[in-house]
Amino acid sequence: MKLDSILAYQDVDMRLYALEKEVSGSDASKLVAKYRELMKEYSGGLIRSNAEMDEAVKLAKRQADELVALEAKIDDMAHINIEDAGIEELELYEKEAQKLAAEADAFKRAMDENEAQMKKILQNFDEKVKQCAVCKKKLDEANAAFKQLIDSKGEEVTAIKRRLAEIKKDVPEDVMEMYIKRRNGKKMPAFVPLNPEFKACRCGVKLLDNALKNLQNPGDVVECQSCGRLVYIK
Repeated sequence: MKLDSILAYQDVDMRLYALEKEVSGSDASKLVAKYRELMKEYSGGLIRSNAEMDEAVKLAKRQADELVALEAKIDDMAHINIEDAGIEELELYEKEAQKLAAEADAFKRAMDENEAQMKKILQNFDEKVKQCAVCKKKLDEANAAFKQLIDSKGEEVTAIKRRLAEIKKDVPEDVMEMYIKRRNGKKMPAFVPLNPEFKACRCGVKLLDNALKNLQNPGDVVECQSCGRLVYIK
């Protein structure tokens, strides 16, 4: 494999790679990532609050319907003529009336608890809305700062890309594919010279004997079994 063209390409591309790392590791980039994550968290909170409120509203409707039905039973009992009833009938009537009254009280307490829960959900929702608004403002500011940083590198990046396009014409397509695969995997530099003293790759791992056998002449290239970089000899 002729390495001159791809090594020339890599030399120029390393500057672009360094700029990319500088931008991605910048404070502006970290702030964008931070506020995006917070927006995701707060938005998720809004969605959960909506779901909780939907369930609480459904429960309130069921409770109201059941209470109406229960109160109807109580009303029906109130219209029962017990003037001629015997002692046993009166006792049964009283027990049933007490049971229905207790159920009605329990329903009302449950409804009060659900109403209190709905108020909490609403308060939490309002708080999340405020948090989202503040976070959105911070995210917009961070995005603006990040864009300003990118724009400040614009001319240099354009010049580098123009030079890369020129060199790329002389790089075999299959070699470029090998290079791009490793660049996308953050294995930079992708092509590295063999460390002759230790018979090792840039990552410090000694190449396997089978690989070393295929690395005898200038231009020979083998893949490091550890990091995946392409190792050549000068």
